[in-house]
Amino acid sequence: MTVNKYRTTGRLTLRQPPSRETAKASALALELGTARAEDVIRILWSDPMSALNVLKRANESYYGLREKIGSISHAVEILGVEACLRLLSESTESGAESPVIDAVVRHATATASISHRLATGSWLWNDHSPSRPDLVSTAGLLHSIGRIALCASFPSETESLYGYSELSFPVEGDRRELEQLQFGIDYAEVGEFIGRKMHLPTELIESARGHVQPTMYPAESTSRRISLIVGTAGFLADQSGYGMEPQVSFTYTGENSILSAFQSEVALQPSTLNDVLEELDQMKLNSPTQTSTNIGRSEDRGARPRQIKPGTGSVQKSTQQPDARAGAR
Repeated sequence: MTVNKYRTTGRLTLRQPPSRETAKASALALELGTARAEDVIRILWSDPMSALNVLKRANESYYGLREKIGSISHAVEILGVEACLRLLSESTESGAESPVIDAVVRHATATASISHRLATGSWLWNDHSPSRPDLVSTAGLLHSIGRIALCASFPSETESLYGYSELSFPVEGDRRELEQLQFGIDYAEVGEFIGRKMHLPTELIESARGHVQPTMYPAESTSRRISLIVGTAGFLADQSGYGMEPQVSFTYTGENSILSAFQSEVALQPSTLNDVLEELDQMKLNSPTQTSTNIGRSEDRGARPRQIKPGTGSVQKSTQQPDARAGAR
């Protein structure tokens, strides 16, 4: 198993070119010459691997910063609008594309938006909140970089594993356990590996690894708090129809402990987790880019809303009737 793990990490494609949509939007913005930092941030919001590369560039020693940059907003400010757009538009090739990568990106973007909501009490890019992505929402955006890297490096294997291939068949199991069996390493460990190779801030590295088990970090530490928020946000994204599997049934072995720890350790004001679930059911999370890319809901995940039992961290199906809009977003 150890040999398999090192064989996997040795074959990983760590530096993914921008997606076709990212490159196109960046080239257009560069040509028009009127782009603002906000426009670049919105472009990066739908492309976690490009956001990762911009963060890496901002954290290079050339800029002589004493502290590492942990948010894409700060990274764009450091590099400048034009430099970011050139970085994103001048690649001679586009990043790996597939339905499974699209699904992982959709989930990552939703998780980032929910992470911001849990941490600040408001949603990004709405009429009432002018805030930009911070460290927590950036951690949410990057929490699945390990899975994107696996999909880009092992396309046929991951499409089969996640149910996007004709060779796939219904299976029950924890996704991370299946990844361990297939690759000798799971996506959270790959995310940590990439974060260290890219010299990201400790909080982003540890949230990529620890969002699946936040209690591995000391109580009251920043990494534990961010991991709790991102882990909870990822679970809520899955439960609200922003998951990634079309036909494979996976179990979620760690959500109860994560939700329980979140409710006991993280102050969620001014509302509760059930309020967030209701808000998600009432709104359509759009990827805020210059393109038409949306965070689509998985059509098979919109059957019934779920509710969090107060104080327990467990999830139960609601007795309400299914939302007629489910699956159409």
